[in-house]
Amino acid sequence: GFWPADYANNKTFFTVTKEAGDDTPELEKFTSCGAVNEAILAGKTSFVFAPEDWVEVTYVNGTSVFAQDATGGVLLYGTGFESAGAYGGLRIKGSLTCTATLFRGTPEITAIKAEDFATIQKDYNAAYPCINLTLSELANNFSKYLNCKVKVSGVTVKDGWQGTTDRNGVVCTDDAELAVYCKVNTDTLQVKTG
Repeated sequence: GFWPADYANNKTFFTVTKEAGDDTPELEKFTSCGAVNEAILAGKTSFVFAPEDWVEVTYVNGTSVFAQDATGGVLLYGTGFESAGAYGGLRIKGSLTCTATLFRGTPEITAIKAEDFATIQKDYNAAYPCINLTLSELANNFSKYLNCKVKVSGVTVKDGWQGTTDRNGVVCTDDAELAVYCKVNTDTLQVKTG
């Protein structure tokens, strides 16, 4: 706060506030999941996600909602979207004002303005198909398929998973190797090497 010139005799405080006006920068707008991931990977933390095409929810696990379009996938983590009725097959289109972070190398949308939930189309229910890839295709285009629903066949487990504490593993083929984090959190997860 500021004091009047005669502050020794007058203890009245003045508060100076700045009102938002024309000098408030407009948030950058991204129109695809791939562009959103690239922006978060580059350090963007606030933006508008206004997809030109439908973005489809592919999987919901607790507070994690995965959605994708033809350009890539996004993870909406703890945004409240899961409580707003998100489920696999739901479609999103409109304009979402987002806050994001990079968590352990993974881009995440961590907040959406509540009024933006009106852009969700809840009456659509189709299963978004898995993208079939070789391990080499996935490893060489990892950022493109980040947070996407993919299926990789013909891999060997080089380093396995055990229960809830060891959820990091490595899978490989003759021409590629990839470290994999298993999102499933269950005591029954037992994937051995071989």
